Amino acid sequence: MENKLVKEENKNSLNLEDRKVLVVNGVLEVLNFNDEKITVNTNLGSLAIKGKNLRVKKLDLENSEIIIHGYVDSLIYSGTKARRKRRFIIPRLGR
Repeated sequence: MENKLVKEENKNSLNLEDRKVLVVNGVLEVLNFNDEKITVNTNLGSLAIKGKNLRVKKLDLENSEIIIHGYVDSLIYSGTKARRKRRFIIPRLGR
């Protein structure tokens, strides 16, 4: 039973309709947004949504969901590995 709960917590899904409506599940927080780029933190890493006239139509953090309207050009994940690399650079600078 615990295994199933862990899998549900890591669940992440994207549904893009006609490059105009994007529904993302697994969202933990919105990091920043404007009409050309929206960056969200998901349970699988940071997700950057780039496009034109992007608008957050619905944000439901209790259900980990965001709905974005606009013209989507790209979806780019940066995983947790990138964060780990940044952490190692800082101690090296102090040496």
